[in-house]
Amino acid sequence: MLLSGGSAVINDLTGMNIVAACLLLPLGVVVYTLFGGAVWDAVSELAKTNPRDGNADGSYLTMHSRSGGIFFVINIVGNFGTVFLDNGYFNKAFAANPASTMPGYVLGGLAWFAIPMFCATTLGLSALALESTPSWPTYPNKMTSAEVSAGLVLPNAATALLGTGGAVCSLLLIFMAVTSAMSAELIAVSTISSYDIYRTYINPKANGKQVIFVSHVSVIIFAYVMAGFAIGLYYAGISMGYLYELMGIIIGGAVLPAALTLLSRKQNFWAATLTPPISTALAIMSWLVCTKKKFGEITIETTFEDDAMLTGNIVALLSPLVLIPLLTLIFKPQNFDWEVMKDIERVDEEDELKEAEHIKDTEKDHVHPVKSQVSVAATEIAVQGRDAMFYTFRGIYWDMTGQSWKLREWQNANPEKLHAVQSQIKVNKIVIW
Repeated sequence: MLLSGGSAVINDLTGMNIVAACLLLPLGVVVYTLFGGAVWDAVSELAKTNPRDGNADGSYLTMHSRSGGIFFVINIVGNFGTVFLDNGYFNKAFAANPASTMPGYVLGGLAWFAIPMFCATTLGLSALALESTPSWPTYPNKMTSAEVSAGLVLPNAATALLGTGGAVCSLLLIFMAVTSAMSAELIAVSTISSYDIYRTYINPKANGKQVIFVSHVSVIIFAYVMAGFAIGLYYAGISMGYLYELMGIIIGGAVLPAALTLLSRKQNFWAATLTPPISTALAIMSWLVCTKKKFGEITIETTFEDDAMLTGNIVALLSPLVLIPLLTLIFKPQNFDWEVMKDIERVDEEDELKEAEHIKDTEKDHVHPVKSQVSVAATEIAVQGRDAMFYTFRGIYWDMTGQSWKLREWQNANPEKLHAVQSQIKVNKIVIW
């Protein structure tokens, strides 16, 4: 039934022969079913020959996983820090139109399911299925734990699946991800260095040129410090996976103080200032003590174990629940006056404006952009169309919920809006003509 109906629709929309549609529609389903079944068989067989400790029946295809649950908590703690403390998010929110900010962040959050989760799940399972086949880049050798921690699963799996094309796609994906994130961080560092440090504490009377100069210098310095730090981590044998789990231990203690600077007027200066370093110190201490007690020695391998990382991350995130109230009581609530935020002044850009005006006056030819009348009409049509849709669906809702009296009241109060749809049609005809 569905095949015949779907073939008829495809024929009507594209002109494709119905017989061809009936033959080709099942083909794609057959291919991905066979391929998916092969992956399932390979991963299921791997659970018998090399079971995963902590997973139900050693399976790789289960949600009942001890290490998976631990990583879930570590991931939540670490990403609390990256979201709450990354100035790049604040910069985007300040620069964007308020009407676009929330939808943008909602869509970005939904993209997590389509990109990181999708890539990790599909390519991780593909790697398990293909690692013992000749198509695997390192065949007959399997990936070591160090290679997995370094993040080499994705490029190897993509290469095994798609060959050179997969390698190129992985390279583009990684390059764009790294450069995009680095750009956001450089902008965040330049903002903090120029406005929050230089102009606030060093030179409050700084003009636009001075602020921009400090911004440029800070970007250059931070870029090379970041590069040097990454080189040091490489020679020390610290992988991306290790850093990812360590991230929550280092920055998790600042999540609650940062949030409460905006949500609570009682948190005082000392609570906001001392809580992050104290929490980080407690987290590192807990992490190392757990490692020593459980594994007998402190090495890169033992400190990377699940239980040790989990302990440090939990202490980092939750210790401020005790420290903030304690420090607030000791040093008294601040009762911060939000009105002082109105005293923030813009940077003096008088010199830049004069220079721009001089350049404008010396130009021989001035090109004045003229907004197309068609664009104006199209914008008006779009606005009227949205209004018409809103009125229509609201009227349907009132009718279906037994609130017809509201519809009648609105019609009596707004007779000019009763024929919005007809007006839309007329306007469209005029523009098209």
